[in-house]
Amino acid sequence: MPDPGQIVLAAIRYSNIPVLLRKNGPSPNPNRGEWDYLDGDTCRKRIDHWMPLPAAPAMAAQGDT
Repeated sequence: MPDPGQIVLAAIRYSNIPVLLRKNGPSPNPNRGEWDYLDGDTCRKRIDHWMPLPAAPAMAAQGDT
């Protein structure tokens, strides 16, 4: 499982649309789900697969082409 706070690309069960989700840490609130959408709403759907986002590409130095 991803670390709490990590953003991943996930596949929701029975959906063909990949979504970006943030993993939640353990919560004493039983109504809070394991995952949040990036806008802060709780995702209460079952996640079939997830993968970490690739590293961002390095920025070229000023003047390099």
